[in-house]
Amino acid sequence: VSTDLTASSSSAASMYKKASAKVDAGKYDDAIDILEDIVDDNPKNADAWNLLGYSHRKLGEYDDALEYYGKALKLKPNHVGANEYLGELYLEMKDLPKAEERLAVLTKACNGCEEQKELEEKIADYTGVIAHAGRTPVVVDVDAFALQNAYELNYGFEHNSVVVLLN
Repeated sequence: VSTDLTASSSSAASMYKKASAKVDAGKYDDAIDILEDIVDDNPKNADAWNLLGYSHRKLGEYDDALEYYGKALKLKPNHVGANEYLGELYLEMKDLPKAEERLAVLTKACNGCEEQKELEEKIADYTGVIAHAGRTPVVVDVDAFALQNAYELNYGFEHNSVVVLLN
């Protein structure tokens, strides 16, 4: 677990260490309980918000993870752990451009740090699978296809007509 811990008290540091151990053991629900206590006492603890995001991401709770990474980055925009983990979340959500944005932030914040290298590797693995399948990774506006499909299902499609769909 990546941290930039600057706890204001030994109690908070001790609680954070316990939460981090729970995360390392895969006990994310237990870690969340401890981390919520930490941020209740100190809502400016970017490390705790980051670890909350990480724990929720590991539980598949992406909306919560996005919220907590956002809180960590609002407090500390160059937080290397939060930027790396948010990039990983974006990959899990199949949003390569946003993952690459996080990588760009890491490159500026810590050029060559472990978190940057890990995210680079995960992005390479993600795009490598696509390339291995003989495909080229591209950004596709899925909403446009969904709108077209909805129209065609509801109204049919005449091959000689021109239809303009505005979203």
